[in-house]
Amino acid sequence: MSYDFIDGSGGYSFSDLKKEVRKFDDGDLINRYNQTYINARGTIDWQDLSASIDKKIQFLVDWKTDYVRIHRQLYCKKMDELAGKKQFIQTLTLYSTDELPNIDLSCPTASSDIKYIYQVSDYILKPTAASKILHMFNPDLFPIWDMRMRGNLFRTKSHKPFQYLALMLTMQKEMNFILTNAMTELNMTRDEALKEIKQLDKPTCSILRIMDKINYNNSRFGRGNTLLQSHDKSMEGGNTRMIVTSGGKENTGLKLSDFLKSHLPNIYSFSMNKPGGFTFSEEQQLWREGKMTASFLKQVSKMLQFQTYQVSNYDLLQSLKDNREKLMKVLRERPELDQNIIIKSKAKSGIGSGTLKSGLLD
Repeated sequence: MSYDFIDGSGGYSFSDLKKEVRKFDDGDLINRYNQTYINARGTIDWQDLSASIDKKIQFLVDWKTDYVRIHRQLYCKKMDELAGKKQFIQTLTLYSTDELPNIDLSCPTASSDIKYIYQVSDYILKPTAASKILHMFNPDLFPIWDMRMRGNLFRTKSHKPFQYLALMLTMQKEMNFILTNAMTELNMTRDEALKEIKQLDKPTCSILRIMDKINYNNSRFGRGNTLLQSHDKSMEGGNTRMIVTSGGKENTGLKLSDFLKSHLPNIYSFSMNKPGGFTFSEEQQLWREGKMTASFLKQVSKMLQFQTYQVSNYDLLQSLKDNREKLMKVLRERPELDQNIIIKSKAKSGIGSGTLKSGLLD
């Protein structure tokens, strides 16, 4: 089946690509995004996230990341927080030289790492700033998306890790079509065609900066489709699926291991439930405040086979934290148990007689 993400005919030709880049560049006389990007790439050390944090924040401000502009001092602290996360930095560094046209995103390790990298950076920086910082770290691997791209081009307001991975898969597929077209049009090998395309982004030579210009054009001028909302398995991000709501249950798209790894350590207290329960986005907002609902904790505990009946919520939370590494090890060894978390379940929330033992650790 023909791939039609951007132009409906299976990828841009090299000539069309040049026209799109020129369209962006010709309209950039006021905003000067190009020059801001070129200056930032040439003067800031993006490989070391802890270096020149003020300059990194200024770049986000100059690139019209409005939330960062409003909360500038807070974002200096947030960047410092992100740079201090050792596991995140170690994982990110593994992808410092990969290029999106060539990386195998179907590899479970790569897809899991990408979702983890985005999840942590999105949680701390919010989606637009996160994608821009990741792109600047490796402008040949990480695509940029902003609110208009998510809403107008991809028809989604959410920005979950599996959706960012889906964006990368989409960009990869489009770039491969573009490369195939360019190879025929220019009578070049794949490597030669890739090098020629990168020359459209002088002097920084990033194919994803070219794609960013195209996505900017299309998201501002009403083009695009509903690709991220389709049920094409290529958009599911491994075993993670889009949110589905039915029968009083909501698939959050968040795996148990991701919750244990990235969110549980930062939760210290509880929020009262509300009639009808919290949506997942509301639950995530609580996490940013170091809180969670008891019902969410009970659901996670049930999936982890913790016996929770008549157990204090705080005791249960602490027990999960105490056993976190063991549980993550079990989920790595038995990936079939690493399921997406389902919330708003009407099933009973606890089993057993009050012990905090987990069936997975027995």
